Amino acid sequence: MTDFLETDRLVLRAFTAADTDHLFALDNDPRVMRFINGGRPTSRRNPRPASSRVLRP
Repeated sequence: MTDFLETDRLVLRAFTAADTDHLFALDNDPRVMRFINGGRPTSRRNPRPASSRVLRP
């Protein structure tokens, strides 16, 4: 996997399927989602369409 950016304390990389649970947790945090959709949580049955575009195998 190619990193986008790496420093001594941070590695930025593309999302993978292993990140799904963490993304779901963020999507269900009203403090995060208030900046995206007014604070509504995201259902696992109806994931954001963008999720399929950002996740890599």
